[in-house]
Amino acid sequence: MDRLVFLSLVLSMTLAADALAQGCPALLQHGLHNVSVQYGPDVALATRYFAHCTDSSGTAQVPEASWCSDAARRQAEPLLAAYRTAYPLYASAVEAWEQCRAYRASGLQLTPQITPDARRADLGLRYTFSPDTTQFLGVTSDHFRCVIIMPTEHGIRERRPDRDKTITDVHKALRAGQAVTVRCDRAASRTRPSFLASLLSSADSTSYQVLERGDVTLLTSAGSMHLFFAEEVIPPVQVEQALATRLANVETWVSQAPSPPDDKTLPERVASLDSSVASLNEGMASLTRNVTSLNAGMASLNASSADLNTNVEQLFERVALLEDSLKTLAVLRQQIATLSDTLDARGVTLRQVEKDLASYITRLETTETQAQKATRHLKRWKAGALGLLSVAAGVVVGVLIGGGGGGSSNGGDGGSGS
Repeated sequence: MDRLVFLSLVLSMTLAADALAQGCPALLQHGLHNVSVQYGPDVALATRYFAHCTDSSGTAQVPEASWCSDAARRQAEPLLAAYRTAYPLYASAVEAWEQCRAYRASGLQLTPQITPDARRADLGLRYTFSPDTTQFLGVTSDHFRCVIIMPTEHGIRERRPDRDKTITDVHKALRAGQAVTVRCDRAASRTRPSFLASLLSSADSTSYQVLERGDVTLLTSAGSMHLFFAEEVIPPVQVEQALATRLANVETWVSQAPSPPDDKTLPERVASLDSSVASLNEGMASLTRNVTSLNAGMASLNASSADLNTNVEQLFERVALLEDSLKTLAVLRQQIATLSDTLDARGVTLRQVEKDLASYITRLETTETQAQKATRHLKRWKAGALGLLSVAAGVVVGVLIGGGGGGSSNGGDGGSGS
């Protein structure tokens, strides 16, 4: 019964897609197509219901009343978690739908048409009123080739949208009340081997056509509208279905596999295996001890190496000092040799120099002795002279004292006679 309900919902969804192929709702239908490609048609049904038919959906207007039927609710409720995963992909379509309606309110009538296989997008443009309010500014795309189809004096022509003159001509045509269409064709699909062949069957040799993900962005003075196109694999393959199929194949193979023969020696083999494992564990323990001992030996060797490095450095320092001493000795020897050569050149020998030095020292010593004798004589002479000076001083003092007394007596007598 549920299967029949699901098929009926899919059929109604297809019919609704045909009805909504034109106008702003076509953008919502394209978003549901992206969800169906990525997550499957059942998740697309759930996304359509939860995004437009619940109190928390945030989307006030429902393009089709059938989206919110009881059958749709029963089908969607078990897939609430899947809807939450898929909604970010659908949200871009909702934003494009809202922008399309805003364009129409501002005087730019946008009529999008997207083919069911998502290989072509036509964006019809026409000014309905106030043509200067919203102006067409161009279009950008990725993995799409876009042209602008517009009337000219030579009939309907395709123009490249990346030229300034094209944008000017489009604006003039729209102001004149003419319709212009932006047509974008998807890049050709590429072929690659079955990336799910190992999941489906080892005999699967299917080659899949892959449509790269792409986007088309309409640029206007009232904001841009972005259309996203999800990567699409043709024929469509659902990963969950492939995994389930592969798992069923494995379970079938396991159930049909023959049972192993009865082997009475199995316990002995298991015991032998246990013994081998025990021996292996002992060998590992011994290896661990050896590694520990080796690490200790390496540490001791490193310490000895450090001491050796220190001794070698000290030896190098001593050798450097010895080299300096040898250099000084060599300089001294060179100076002695130079002095000897100079003396030889003057006819003087070192022995003669020694004799002259000894004679000079002897003369110095004799002179010192004579000086010492002269000093003693000077000291005796000085003492004698001091004695004579003392006697002479005494005589002079005596004379001076005596002469002074006689003068006083004579003076007294003269005074009495008068």
